[in-house]
Amino acid sequence: MSDYKYITLAEMPSMKDKAAEWFHSKWGVPKEAYLECMEAFLSGETEYGWYLCLDGNKIIAGLGVIENDFHNRPDLMDSDLKNDGFESRQHLDVVKE
Repeated sequence: MSDYKYITLAEMPSMKDKAAEWFHSKWGVPKEAYLECMEAFLSGETEYGWYLCLDGNKIIAGLGVIENDFHNRPDLMDSDLKNDGFESRQHLDVVKE
């Protein structure tokens, strides 16, 4: 298993476009919807946060704490990560801290 790095979008706002594209590619929600929510977070309009897990420069997992969910999918993680020993609990523990 790789050494993953957890960041908030506020720590690396330059990742906003890449993160919005990553979330869009996973869940099919329009990229613009993610960008709008991320910008609200970065500008301080909302306290809800965006969290990324990086393997090098590659986003391998993400979590958005939002007021309303965009979808009703119960599978919150890419199946490829499950095979690599990644657990969603690791990601949630970072958010709680």
